[in-house]
Amino acid sequence: MGSSRYDIKSLNKHAENLLYNVAEPLGILYHQFTGKYPTKIYQKALRLLLESHAHDSLGGSCTDEANGEVLNRIKKQSSC
Repeated sequence: MGSSRYDIKSLNKHAENLLYNVAEPLGILYHQFTGKYPTKIYQKALRLLLESHAHDSLGGSCTDEANGEVLNRIKKQSSC
């Protein structure tokens, strides 16, 4: 493991934690009170997170421009 993009790994971990440890439990609580689950919102956030894993960006083998696009995708996902 010679190369690594700490900025992307850190932001990705933060986004995953928000999605799985905050958004998902809140979605379940919402479902318990309303009978509805925010499926579309959760799926959109998950899709954006998975799209940010393209180009082996976590391994650091991309250009700075490509990594900038990945960072923007992760930030967009975190704001869903």
